[in-house]
Amino acid sequence: VESTRLEALIFQGNTRWGAGDAEGCCSKYNLAMELYPDEREGYLYHGLCQQYLVAQDARDAGDDDALQAALEGAIENYETAASLSPGFFPIYFDWAHVVRELEGTEAAVQILSSYVRAYGDGPGGDAARRQLAQMRSGG
Repeated sequence: VESTRLEALIFQGNTRWGAGDAEGCCSKYNLAMELYPDEREGYLYHGLCQQYLVAQDARDAGDDDALQAALEGAIENYETAASLSPGFFPIYFDWAHVVRELEGTEAAVQILSSYVRAYGDGPGGDAARRQLAQMRSGG
């Protein structure tokens, strides 16, 4: 019987990620969100699964609607994760990348600029400024 502790669910999802199992991976992270709705990890990891695994499966299948849904789902998860843990930079890093893909560079720059204004003196500030400079330079 697999454990339903938060850390165990994240580990189980990560194991499925490593096997390329998008559905199994996302289901573990989704269960983490359901059982631990006040913890950022389930939302963050579910967003990552949608942004990277589910979106890639949709790209490979040529399914633009599924791709759009995966990326929009990732954004919703990052927004929730950020509301639970404001200033935790790893959320904003991937959030900016998915927004860039869906809405363009300027929208991603706005997310990172807001982060730098609010949390630029914190541990993610330097990384946010580097990512912001890279996006502004077209990278």
